[in-house]
Amino acid sequence: VWLLAQATLPKDLQQRFERAVQLAAQGKLREAEPLFREITQKQPTFAPAHLNLGLVYRLQNQNEKALTHLRRAAELNPKDPKPLVELARLCLDTGKLGDARGYLRMLRDRFPKEPELPVLEGALASLQGEWGVAIEKFQQALKTRPNDFRIHYNLGIAAYQLRRYEEAEKHLKRTVELKPDYTTGWKSLGMTYEARGMPEHAIRAYS
Repeated sequence: VWLLAQATLPKDLQQRFERAVQLAAQGKLREAEPLFREITQKQPTFAPAHLNLGLVYRLQNQNEKALTHLRRAAELNPKDPKPLVELARLCLDTGKLGDARGYLRMLRDRFPKEPELPVLEGALASLQGEWGVAIEKFQQALKTRPNDFRIHYNLGIAAYQLRRYEEAEKHLKRTVELKPDYTTGWKSLGMTYEARGMPEHAIRAYS
């Protein structure tokens, strides 16, 4: 989610920012990083640079640096849900569930219609083994994003954990229809077929 800036930077920094966004979007994170860092040093209150630098660090697994800049972006621009979304996601990914709960609470209070909110709440419920809650949240997310393979996958896994194998099969089949190269989806579908006593289908999914 590389964000272009509002035109509040001096022209040379604006151009550098746009160049950094371009590099990041092409996956050239090491080249983008020093440009974003320079902008945060010269214009320390420019929130989009902190947000983008946080994302660059996150993608390079420099999680503490990512947290610092994402928090700064959230402080500088409290009207933007993106820093909170990314903070919650990072905390879920790194197992900091207490912090994730805090950021999700802030998101819910400030941006109750944020489309990522039910996805993140579903992820938190899954990590806590609250599979019924997870299904409820992912179903909510599916209403606005019916063709998101990740949501179908998460619904399939939650249904599998609750031994609702037919429901799991339905969502996992949809997952691999939407993303045929998603090997984890095929593997999970195979496990579901095994659980349903359908070995031929399982072998096909695994292969």
